[in-house]
Amino acid sequence: MEELNRQLQPGRPLVGDQWGAADCAVTAYLAYLPIFFPQEDLSPIRRFNA
Repeated sequence: MEELNRQLQPGRPLVGDQWGAADCAVTAYLAYLPIFFPQEDLSPIRRFNA
């Protein structure tokens, strides 16, 4: 989770200098985690603590 938090810094795209397909894919995947895995503790992921 530490690496995921490091990669998901606010305002910093995953690839290149602009928000793109990689950012969209990872954001979409993370949005589905609580739906399909409600029992998982997602608190270590900064995005879910905002």
